[in-house]
Amino acid sequence: EHVNDSHTASTEELGRLSTLAPEIARALTRISSDLALVLDESGVIQSVAAGSVGEGLDTEDWHGKKWSDIVPESMRAKVDALLEEVRGKGMSRSREIALHDGSGQETLLAISAVRLGRSGPILVAGRNLQAIAAIQQRFLRSQQEMEREYWSRRQQESRYRMLFQAATDEVLVVDP
Repeated sequence: EHVNDSHTASTEELGRLSTLAPEIARALTRISSDLALVLDESGVIQSVAAGSVGEGLDTEDWHGKKWSDIVPESMRAKVDALLEEVRGKGMSRSREIALHDGSGQETLLAISAVRLGRSGPILVAGRNLQAIAAIQQRFLRSQQEMEREYWSRRQQESRYRMLFQAATDEVLVVDP
């Protein structure tokens, strides 16, 4: 019960900020996220604040659309689950969700949400994961290249070993 009381108090305190939701979204993108959306109760986008992630996305068309309409079909269940969680608890855990614009471009984001008051707007904040994905891909390619080189050297050593064991005459190996 004590946890619920503190949750209620924090929800009421956040409710005082509901009229400032668009300004909070813009400030949030400047200090810690790449994208912030302000949604109404039904998940319709009321305001968009885009940082670096918004450079490639046509966020102007998002205003007035349902959030689930700007994500790929495969992501809609995640969006619905996040909205349900934030409506019930006041905050959501982070989820990886891709967004797309009218041209079909997709950007993967780590997204969390908070509700500003019991009946206030929902503030959604997202961090671009494209840079992290690119770093992971480069690391994976480097690791695969190292493994290929390792196995190539092992095969080369194995061939030399077989040559030396089978040879009855003297063998000279020259590295060009």
